[in-house]
Amino acid sequence: MNQSVVCIGISREQGQIKAVARQAGHLLEALDVAGDGKGLDALRHFVSRGALPVRLAVAGGALRLALSLGSVPGREIVLVSPAAAEGAPSLARFAERLL
Repeated sequence: MNQSVVCIGISREQGQIKAVARQAGHLLEALDVAGDGKGLDALRHFVSRGALPVRLAVAGGALRLALSLGSVPGREIVLVSPAAAEGAPSLARFAERLL
């Protein structure tokens, strides 16, 4: 496993934006904010304040969120089938397994 990659699972659940960051098999931090403009700003900050490289794992409705964060060198987006992983914590773990 690449120890330096931060894996972030992002989901949209019941009007909320949820994100979980993991690195080297350990939970770093979690975010749970409203799914509005302020919540999107909080997600941008959550994703961009850490070190690169970053892998964002999203399923379904969260793809638009991930794409709205913009293209940044060292950041990749992994689209995951909802059948394979659901919710921010399992999406982050799924991204780690791909390393």
